[in-house]
Amino acid sequence: MRRSALIICSTGLVGHDLLKLLLVVSAAGSSLHALSFYARVKALMEQDVSSLGYPVAEILRPSLLLGARAESRPVERVAQRLAPLMPGPLRKYRPVSASQVAAAMIELARRGEVGVHIRHVPLDTAA
Repeated sequence: MRRSALIICSTGLVGHDLLKLLLVVSAAGSSLHALSFYARVKALMEQDVSSLGYPVAEILRPSLLLGARAESRPVERVAQRLAPLMPGPLRKYRPVSASQVAAAMIELARRGEVGVHIRHVPLDTAA
């Protein structure tokens, strides 16, 4: 099984107090039981990050990222148009901008809540 280079490189640093905070971007819908290979790989990465022993580990699960792409992605283009209409529990699948993800990462780094946390972007304002 292949592992993330970040995880391989960073594991030796955790015990030396050099790294106390890890923020990673995963994806909405990540699950070991997902039909999508992409969602299963993201779930494996989340599992690995959770086991590294960081005092603070934030796993962000944005949905589809908005914005122009260098390559043609017609399915994503359709999803970007339909997703804003998703109500209630499907709200976590609405597309977000990269700047929203970056802002969430900054906010979570400032909070520094101890433990492993999986969060959807945009962040729940009650959190």
